Amino acid sequence: MKETYLQHVMISIGLLVITAILCSSMQYFFALEEFWLVVFTLTFISGTVFSLIFACVQAKLK
Repeated sequence: MKETYLQHVMISIGLLVITAILCSSMQYFFALEEFWLVVFTLTFISGTVFSLIFACVQAKLK
């Protein structure tokens, strides 16, 4: 059970980091201001919370 939870968390956080990097880099290259750091931070924090909740729910369903 613990290994399944850890596996789900690592996959979710890995996908989250890729998404946050893509969002912030697109914002960095296409924006006029230094707004990319805010986009990266918000995406990373909200994605981390979502991935932890999603991993808990998936681990409890199995």
